[in-house]
Amino acid sequence: GTWLHTPAPYIMQVVDHLPRNQACKVLDIGSGVGRHCIALAQQLPPNSSIVAVDILPLAIEKLMKNARKYGVAKSLTAVVADIEDFPIASNSIDLVISCSALEHVSSKDVLRSRLADLQSGTRDHGIHCFMINTDFREISAAGEELFGTIEFALSLGEASSLIEELYSSWDILDQSTKRWEVSEYRGDDRYNVVSTCLQIL
Repeated sequence: GTWLHTPAPYIMQVVDHLPRNQACKVLDIGSGVGRHCIALAQQLPPNSSIVAVDILPLAIEKLMKNARKYGVAKSLTAVVADIEDFPIASNSIDLVISCSALEHVSSKDVLRSRLADLQSGTRDHGIHCFMINTDFREISAAGEELFGTIEFALSLGEASSLIEELYSSWDILDQSTKRWEVSEYRGDDRYNVVSTCLQIL
């Protein structure tokens, strides 16, 4: 029931890059109530499985309710965990997706470490598809810039450099940016969240 209720086309394009008749294991980081993992579960080959991770118990509870509603609960494992310390087994994942979650770790060093963990957990020919918000700002209805409530300020330049460094041995199918602006409320006060979304496939 939020602005996150429909899948992002950028994330959903990964289906076209997956083997058509081969089961795959997916990790959805910051899954929320199932915006992407439920839609993916409906399209993946038989016997595929998805682990969906979110820090909010209520999100995971609603995710599983949605998964049952759309008939994909058997292929989903939902986990309440902080993405900073969620264990990732080596060479165990075919696809990692994350939309507007990786920028919510506590520091750039943690982001670097987690991306390295995700790489070591990904099998050969695996895929990472991320949407990471950078240059994050909050603008009041009166046009005043507010203090951005995000864990650390990640600029587009920093994020791009980090991706370039850590993924230098990977095939980059797409690296692009998109301006992202969404209206939110704190109580009765409306404000806009404005960012530059770094998209990586």
